[in-house]
Amino acid sequence: MTSRINRQVERLTKQMHRINSEAASQACIELMLTDHTTEEVVTWLRAWATYLEERS
Repeated sequence: MTSRINRQVERLTKQMHRINSEAASQACIELMLTDHTTEEVVTWLRAWATYLEERS
């Protein structure tokens, strides 16, 4: 029983972390849009995507 509860806690913790990291990413992009044009933000995001693709 304890093992089942531990697995459920681990799963929920991972799920909470994913939700929080996605919300943080969205908040960063929204913040960038207050200081940069949409085109600049898109360029920045594409550069990050390229970096991440090359890194894997």
